[in-house]
Amino acid sequence: MRQIDLEYSSAPSQHLSSFTGYRLENTFRPGEYSFLYSLPTSSRSEKRTASGEVTGEYAFVAPEGEEYQFRYKADEEGFRVESNALPVPPEDTDEVKKAKEEFFAAYQRALELVGSDEESSQESSEETYGFEDESSEEEDEGEDSEEEEEEEEKEEGEEEVEGSPKKAEEEEEKESPLAPFQNLVRQTGFGRRPRRPNLYKNRRSPFS
Repeated sequence: MRQIDLEYSSAPSQHLSSFTGYRLENTFRPGEYSFLYSLPTSSRSEKRTASGEVTGEYAFVAPEGEEYQFRYKADEEGFRVESNALPVPPEDTDEVKKAKEEFFAAYQRALELVGSDEESSQESSEETYGFEDESSEEEDEGEDSEEEEEEEEKEEGEEEVEGSPKKAEEEEEKESPLAPFQNLVRQTGFGRRPRRPNLYKNRRSPFS
């Protein structure tokens, strides 16, 4: 903390009633501070705590010679100031009171209308969602019926394939005693004419 005390030698003709001498003090810590100063025509002091609360006061002499003092506080509830020099709000006239009453009545009616509109929109949205649910169920049923029809068509096609001439030939070959040898010929290619290799297949033409 630093403190300066000066002797008051040449005071002006008009100064603060609380003035006793020149002063300057300050203290600073992490998250905290305090300071004050005192002059002939103005003074101020302020303090901040670790919790963030700020309190202070200041005073000054106006050019007209009047002295004003203020005390203030700032915390979670906001900034508040106290003084005898604060302006006083004027009282409402009868016309102003009537206008305020009409305004707040209209404002209340508007709030009620907004609330009724929200309720009606919510009900309509619920009806819409219910209709969508029914339509989705109908779509699901239609898809199931289509799948069943496709399965039936597939089964009918398999039955037709079983009765085709190609299927009958395959069944006769299976019943024939030469069926194992026929399968061997198909798999190995035995008895087929060999293909001659194409020697010019991979050669590039000089004109290409």
